[in-house]
Amino acid sequence: MGFLDKLADWLAPSMPPPPPPPAAARVPVQQLPPVPAELPRIPAKTAAEICKECEPEPGALQLLTPQQTPAQFLAVLQGRHLGADMVKVLAHGMPDRAGVAWTVQCVLKVADKLPATEVQAMQAAQAWVKSPTSELQQAAATAAARTELQGPGGWAAQAAAWAKSGPSVPDSDLEGQVKLPRLTPQAVNAAVLLSATILARPEYAVRNLAVPQMPAVPDVFVPQMPGAAGQLYAEAVAALSAGGAGALGLDVPALGGAMPVLSALAANANLSTRTPPSIQVPEVAIPGQRESPQITVPQVTPPSMPPAVLEFMFKEQQPFIAIGLDLASGKTPVA
Repeated sequence: MGFLDKLADWLAPSMPPPPPPPAAARVPVQQLPPVPAELPRIPAKTAAEICKECEPEPGALQLLTPQQTPAQFLAVLQGRHLGADMVKVLAHGMPDRAGVAWTVQCVLKVADKLPATEVQAMQAAQAWVKSPTSELQQAAATAAARTELQGPGGWAAQAAAWAKSGPSVPDSDLEGQVKLPRLTPQAVNAAVLLSATILARPEYAVRNLAVPQMPAVPDVFVPQMPGAAGQLYAEAVAALSAGGAGALGLDVPALGGAMPVLSALAANANLSTRTPPSIQVPEVAIPGQRESPQITVPQVTPPSMPPAVLEFMFKEQQPFIAIGLDLASGKTPVA
């Protein structure tokens, strides 16, 4: 599992599994609008460049060819009803600002079903899209934190908080440079898919999650120092509380603080510390010891979703994917 998979697992909110699709949920491919042939807001020349970053599901990767353009790959994914992978490609392919604009338009479709904090977070993201300043970006981060990232509005604001206002740079222009993973597409992905789910099932708009309470810190008993050292320590603490180290009659350097007093106490009490001796443990060879055999773990391909489930989920996601395609094609302005 790569870094982006782990980050996506952390970012993506837990969602209940989709209900079984009804028999009438099929979406004929011929009724869907075609993917635009030109997507000027996706700067990558090939879909393979985007897939290095977004890491689609294995079933989607099998459909990828080296020379496919992003539009061609999206058209193939649409033909197989792989809506979640289309969202990944669009979110990672577009610049951050366009991606945040996509989340805002998606959340607006379900705003009447969301709590006030989610709507306010979406509005903070919307304000940043219109004017991508550092002040509005900080305001989006604050609004996202108030939602605890429980809904699409919070993820839209978090996408704005993580965003870079400049255009994304294709891998072909970064030869010899280290390209850090982008976080905004992960938040865009969560906001778009959550919006699609809430539109179909409004009961998921408000999820009351119990916050675990931290256990109380137990009281720790500190034993008293025995013997003369303990008595001297108690007298030192009392003298320091009463008026300083001079009350003890000790020759203490004028450095201030309690450490010189305790050092002087140790010198007057003839206390000393000893360094424990180092023990060399010889290495013992075990007779008949053999190297562990190398075990090859076979690669197991995860099972794919049944076509009926994919069609059912794609029907929910398609209106929100269409918004992203309109943005990527330039049909819809970013702000």
